[in-house]
Amino acid sequence: MIVKSIVAVLMVCMSLAAFGCERQLNADTGFATKRNAAASNQRESRLVQHASGLFDAAGVGRNTIVVVGKQGQIFRSEDDGKVWHRVASKTSRPLLSVTFSDEQHGVIVGAGGTYLESADGGSSWNARPIGVKENLFSVRFSGNGAGFIVGAFGTLLETDNDGKSWRPTNLNWDQLLPKLTQELGLVQPHLYGVAFCDPQHGWIVGEY
Repeated sequence: MIVKSIVAVLMVCMSLAAFGCERQLNADTGFATKRNAAASNQRESRLVQHASGLFDAAGVGRNTIVVVGKQGQIFRSEDDGKVWHRVASKTSRPLLSVTFSDEQHGVIVGAGGTYLESADGGSSWNARPIGVKENLFSVRFSGNGAGFIVGAFGTLLETDNDGKSWRPTNLNWDQLLPKLTQELGLVQPHLYGVAFCDPQHGWIVGEY
């Protein structure tokens, strides 16, 4: 099971890297900053029209980007961020994370167990219950069908079929955080982010 290779790192940390460039999102004003990885000092900020409070972005293929944010906001660009179009989410809950397993299939997670999926490169999204009510903060696929969702109170979900089904996975906090569990008893830290450097090795970040 891939989860055995994950190292739980308990810290507050947020970062975003996608497809050879870095895209940073401003959570107040609704703009994205792109940095070209080949020219580290070259940055360009682009306003996402009619957006406010953006939390995450994902690249789809070469020039398509999907961003998500407050009040169920989803925006999509097919020209590397020059022009953005609002995409219906059918929810007003905050959407906190977006990722794609390939150029057609994507997943968005958010507050209150919100789970949306796309089969057309992010042009449309449909809700599907996956059996959780906790806030879901991050979703990432690691390849070969595997993916993880992390959230509040130690929520960790795993898939091995590109998100067709998800199952809960329990981390042994007694072994991962022995000192804290001895001092505080049961520890269920909020897990804010998950990332992989290859299909077998990844990190989870959060706070207790």
